[in-house]
Amino acid sequence: MSDNRPPGPPPPDSIQKGLLQLLWTTRPWIRNTVLVVVGLIAFVVAVVPQGVREDLLRKAFHIGAPDKEDPANPDLSEQNSHTYRLKNGHVVRLVARIVANGSNVADALLVNAIEADAWKYNFYCYDAHYGSLNTSMPTGTVTVEFDVLDQLPQHAKVGGNDFDSPTMGDCVVGVVAGQTVNEAGPNGSGHVAYAFRFVPT
Repeated sequence: MSDNRPPGPPPPDSIQKGLLQLLWTTRPWIRNTVLVVVGLIAFVVAVVPQGVREDLLRKAFHIGAPDKEDPANPDLSEQNSHTYRLKNGHVVRLVARIVANGSNVADALLVNAIEADAWKYNFYCYDAHYGSLNTSMPTGTVTVEFDVLDQLPQHAKVGGNDFDSPTMGDCVVGVVAGQTVNEAGPNGSGHVAYAFRFVPT
């Protein structure tokens, strides 16, 4: 018994062409939805930096952060890293620590709050002051004293500054004052001294 059915379309040359043929033969609303989603993905890939994309994907799919890199070879794509690539191509590393904690806030909560945006100290302060130097980039420490009040670091001032520029200390104070200590709760209070050491390589 012979098959009198007309021959069907030839098989596609590739998977990509096959998918395109399937897309164009499906319902218009499905086709339009797929095109919009693909366009959004392409836009995000083109506009959003790789480090931010990876962070968003980890949060969206509840994936743990990758293992930290060797400090000698820092992963500079990490937005909240303590390392930062300067304008001159060198790297500066922030080594921060609590000098004195007279508050009722646990050390771990202070570290999370004050160093949450560690890159800002490197970017706004060190890079702005010394990122244009080719050599002889200074190593130094700025100590900031502040009170924890209303879940904020208030009354912040320079407690010490090794750098030749007094505005370097003022800059670090400004970044500290812009942080929040929400995890301390409404009853968090007390005086804190915090040291920020900048180590260029």
